[in-house]
Amino acid sequence: MTNQKTLGLLITLEGGEGGGKTTQIVRLRDKLTALGKDVIALREPGGTTVSEQIREVVLSAKNAGMAYTTEVLLFQAARAQIYREIVLPSLAAGKVVLMDRSRDSSVVYQGIVRGFGRELIDQLNDISTKNTLPALTILLDVPVPTGLARVAEAGNNNR
Repeated sequence: MTNQKTLGLLITLEGGEGGGKTTQIVRLRDKLTALGKDVIALREPGGTTVSEQIREVVLSAKNAGMAYTTEVLLFQAARAQIYREIVLPSLAAGKVVLMDRSRDSSVVYQGIVRGFGRELIDQLNDISTKNTLPALTILLDVPVPTGLARVAEAGNNNR
């Protein structure tokens, strides 16, 4: 595993739905930018043309019957694309990369919830990220009812 063998810094924010990840990414990006850092903020799935198209497919209520295997592979495809296209080049250029979700979300959602197991998801994550680990993962932990209420209030209900 490569753990930040580049000049840049990878920071991921993880947590449940409605936990404030997007809000905190914006705050962290603004603070680091004010300190003179070159910062890029991304979300998973998403962040590239291909990854955003995958996001639409994977999160659409029209696809509620999606096979779990399809889901896990689509998430990994989106991750592979954003890492090859944006994350790895940005780290090589010395940028701070902030990510709203990444590897840990797949371990939880596909590894545990969907039953694929941590070992397989770790292997897929290693392939998708070219063995890149974040220097720091920030876990935002809010009570589930609070998070779900925030999601409902914002109207962001995904499948």
